[in-house]
Amino acid sequence: MKTHTSRTLIDNTRGLKFTESPRWHDGKLWISDMHAGRVLTLDGDGRDETVLTLDDEPSGLGWLPDGRLLVVSVRERKLLRREPDGRLALHADLGYRYLDNVLG
Repeated sequence: MKTHTSRTLIDNTRGLKFTESPRWHDGKLWISDMHAGRVLTLDGDGRDETVLTLDDEPSGLGWLPDGRLLVVSVRERKLLRREPDGRLALHADLGYRYLDNVLG
C-alpha cells in the first residue's frame, strides 16, 4: 500500500495579507496575495518566491499555451500577461464587464 505524507506550505508566519486563486502549475503552488500586491510561488519544500508585484490587487491566475502567466488586475479591470523578459503587457481590457473568475 502506498502511503503519503502531508505538510503545511502556507501558514501565518509568511506575512501573507489576503491570498486567493491558488493554482498548481509547473511543480509549484501559485497564489495571488491581493492586499500585498504580489503573486508568489511555493515549491514542495516550502520555499516561496515573489514572481511579480503590482500597484494593484492581483487576482485570478492562468497561463497561455506557451507558458506565459496571465493575472487579473482588479482595480484596473485588466488582464495582464507576463512576457518572457518579466515585463507586464495588457492582454485584455475587461472594462465594466469585469468578472473575478475570468480565468476560473
